[in-house]
Amino acid sequence: MFELKKRIIETCISFTSVLLIYSLLGEIGITLKVQNYTVFQLFGISAVIAMVMFFTDQIPFKTVYTWIAVSIADIFVVVFVLGGLIFQMFPFTPFILLVVSMMIIVVYFVVFGVMVIKNQVDAHSINKKLLAMRGEGNE
Repeated sequence: MFELKKRIIETCISFTSVLLIYSLLGEIGITLKVQNYTVFQLFGISAVIAMVMFFTDQIPFKTVYTWIAVSIADIFVVVFVLGGLIFQMFPFTPFILLVVSMMIIVVYFVVFGVMVIKNQVDAHSINKKLLAMRGEGNE
């Protein structure tokens, strides 16, 4: 259950971040303006990324850097295959590939940062509860 909750949270954070960036880029003319079907495509891509990352997270990596590199590679593969080839959301021109690549990196670290903060808040909450339980047991 924890893993499913984590993937749903990651999907929502990444979807929101991508949609905001994509909308901004559309307003300044770098991408097309967001259409209704684009919203669903972006959510689908975010969900597929979460599923792919679930499977690659089962691999025991020796370093966090290898895990990050594989996670980012997961995202690149899904975005370029699903978003670029299947949904044809963007052309494969050098400029657009650079923009999409930058979006991938930015969104990855936004999600990573939010999840680190969430984990710290959860750990703090658990520690407070443990301290409270210890205090109640000593009285």
